[in-house]
Amino acid sequence: MSLVEGATLGPMAEEIELKFSLPLDEHARLQRHPALKKALSQTNKQLANIYFDTPTLDLHRKGVALRLRRIGDTWVQTIKCAGEQAGGLSSRPEWEFPYSGRFDFSPVGGELGEWLSSRRIAPRLQPVFETNFRRRAW
Repeated sequence: MSLVEGATLGPMAEEIELKFSLPLDEHARLQRHPALKKALSQTNKQLANIYFDTPTLDLHRKGVALRLRRIGDTWVQTIKCAGEQAGGLSSRPEWEFPYSGRFDFSPVGGELGEWLSSRRIAPRLQPVFETNFRRRAW
C-alpha cells in the first residue's frame, strides 16, 4: 500500500501497483474519460523523494529501496523489496512510517531489519538520487 489519500502508516504491507504510460497528447483525453469524471474526489500532490543507498549500492544489489518522501510538511520513510512483476503490474512488500529525523529500521524486523541496521549498511547510507513530481489521484 502506498501512502495515498486514506492510507495509513504502519507495518509491512503489500504494494500492488499498475503502471502505464500515454503519449503526452493523450493526457487530456484520459482526464475526460467518463470513469474519471464520475470520481468522488480528485487530489493533486507535489511529492519530493530522496532515495538512499551505500556508495557500493548494497541495497540495490539486494533488491531493496530506501526512500524519504516529503508530502507537505511531513516526511515518510519507505522501504520496498523486490517482488513479482508481470507487464506493468507489480506486487512487493513495503514498510512505510513517519521519519523522525534519522532512519529507524526496527519496524521492518527480521533479517532485513538487522541487515539495514548493521554497521556495514546504516552508517554508509547516503542520498543517491532525487525525484520530484506531481501526483493526481482520482
